[in-house]
Formats: sequence, C-alpha cells, structure tokens
Amino acid sequence: MAVCAEQAVATALDRFEVALDYSIESIKEVDRILDRQHQQIPRGLSRLLQKGPTEETIHASARVWGAYLGEVARRQWGGEWSVPDSGPYAGAFVLSLFGGEVQLCPAAKAYKRLKNGSGDNIWAYLAALNKLVAERGDSA
Repeated sequence: MAVCAEQAVATALDRFEVALDYSIESIKEVDRILDRQHQQIPRGLSRLLQKGPTEETIHASARVWGAYLGEVARRQWGGEWSVPDSGPYAGAFVLSLFGGEVQLCPAAKAYKRLKNGSGDNIWAYLAALNKLVAERGDSA
C-alpha cells in the first residue's frame, strides 16, 4: 500500500499541482482532488451524452487515494495493512488499528467519496478517526 500511496503523491503533484506530505492536514487537499474527480462523473441524463470515467477507473483511483489516506492514518497512529480472508472486508486492503480491534477500508471510503461527493468527505472521516484514537489513548 505504501507504493500506491506514493503513486497518489506523484499524481497529486503531476495532475493537480498539489504537494502531499503524509500530514493529517494533507487530507484536506486529497478531499479537494476527490471532489474534482467526482465532478467529472456524469450524472442524470448527461450520462447518456457525456463520457466519464469507467467503473474500473473509479475503483483504481479509489485504491490509490485510499492507500494515501490509510498511510496517513498508519503513520499517525500505527497499525498494519492486511487482506482479510473473511468478513465484510474480505479480499480488500484493510488497515487494522488497536491490534486488529478496529479495521478500516480507506479505499472503500475514497470510492464512496468519488461516487457520492462531499457527503462522504474524507476529512470528516479522518476527524472521526482522530476522535476514536483520542478516546482510546495516545496511540493505536
């Protein structure tokens, strides 16, 4: 996932002229990038007239931006990436915090942000995660 996160850093700089530094604040920039990408997805009748990104492209983008989101969280609070064999995240790249007690799927969150728009804001997601970590103590 670190390689995918580095791809997000390179894409942010090359395509959006945004420098990402793995800080919590940088998630605001990622949210803006995801918003720009969300705007490129045709909705309503315009889907019939306007070509937008394929579902495969949206999933690939979600993996890259989700990897960056997860790496920011991992670097801030610890945790480990895994691919569970069963459960709701089976086959997905999952970030496990608190010894596996809490599992996050940042790519799924990035996908929802791309598809649904600002209602699935990843900055708010990170703020909620920060609150969870604070309630449990200083580290994951």
